[in-house]
Amino acid sequence: MAWPRTRILVPVLLAALALAGWQARGLLFPGQLVQMRDNPCPAPANEADEAVPVKYDWVDLCRYVHDNARVLARGAPIEAVFFGDSILAYWQEEPNAPFTPVRLNRAMPGQTSQQLLLRMRQDVIALKPRVVVIEGGINDVLGNTGLIGPKGYFDDVESMIDLAQAHGIAVVLVSLPPAGRHEKRPDVDFPPRVAQLNRGLAELAARRGVVFADIYTPLAGPGGLPRADWTTDGIHLTQDAYGAIRPVIDRAVEQALRAAPESGAEGR
Repeated sequence: MAWPRTRILVPVLLAALALAGWQARGLLFPGQLVQMRDNPCPAPANEADEAVPVKYDWVDLCRYVHDNARVLARGAPIEAVFFGDSILAYWQEEPNAPFTPVRLNRAMPGQTSQQLLLRMRQDVIALKPRVVVIEGGINDVLGNTGLIGPKGYFDDVESMIDLAQAHGIAVVLVSLPPAGRHEKRPDVDFPPRVAQLNRGLAELAARRGVVFADIYTPLAGPGGLPRADWTTDGIHLTQDAYGAIRPVIDRAVEQALRAAPESGAEGR
């Protein structure tokens, strides 16, 4: 792991996230105070309620903490953790989803690379998978956690690769899907930015020796826009679109598994 580089990145990352996080969760308003707690994520009465957002948890650390405990208690080896934003998270609801008891979904809708990086130790490394599938970037383009440039995005992604490889976890790096005009953000011109980030991700994957899964190509229509019948809103995918990328993801995971240690992540 590139420790000196990470030492510089993390304070900058946390400072950049603080204001956006505080504002999003109401921490800038008087009378809404929070402090360190021994049990910041108490278990809800019903397992289904674990998906309900917890106030002040702007990184969503509470979302999977209880299921992680159940997974670790079972003791079964984990083949892969899928780690990303709504592109992976919403796949959970489709019949062609790739998730199984040993291939876990730890994606969160709306998350940026900054939030993923802060969740990675808890929701990926602690589970000791053989492979992590890293996907995300559309929400960085949208600026969901505030200002960020391409370099900051690539730094976050490479830091996740650093963490995975330092713990013996093989990496699949997934491209951004094509995106078009979104009714809530007509100001964002997605195609050139998506193309820029995908070029950088492919170069990063090659340089770091990780598997690159190109889901952009099977989903793209003319002008770098998504096929109209394969998106629900210009960004999110339909069942048919997920069907088109399933073989790409499966091949990438199998390729990474062949390169991963048989015993899984370091410290299993």
